[in-house]
Amino acid sequence: MTDSAGKARPVDQQERLGEIMSDEEAATAIDPILVDRMTEVIRQTAIAICAEQPDVPEPQDLSDLDSFSVVQVLLDLENELDVKLLEELEGFRGKTFREISEYIVDIADRKEILPDFTKSVDRVWDDKGADAALEHH
Repeated sequence: MTDSAGKARPVDQQERLGEIMSDEEAATAIDPILVDRMTEVIRQTAIAICAEQPDVPEPQDLSDLDSFSVVQVLLDLENELDVKLLEELEGFRGKTFREISEYIVDIADRKEILPDFTKSVDRVWDDKGADAALEHH
């Protein structure tokens, strides 16, 4: 730490602890509205993909999709959101649209592309009319 003249000054533990805590809080503060919107974008994408396949019911959650459909959903999301996802999801084990949404938002955060990612999600959200769909769930 420096004083107003630019000289080093001692820093007490409490002051440093406050800085660490605020850094950690900033790193983990992910907008719940973004996660909600991403969840609905994923749901709408999955519904659209399953609707194109004969005899495939509308998925209620991620666990209702076979592996082929999951890959189709991810590739569609990659194109719509302009972000690479498939390679990043190798270790993902979740079963819900919400879990994969949180995982993807975390990937965007770790890659430090969250502002652009958020704009892309908002654009796709608007295009799909997902806000109306969210009201029905």
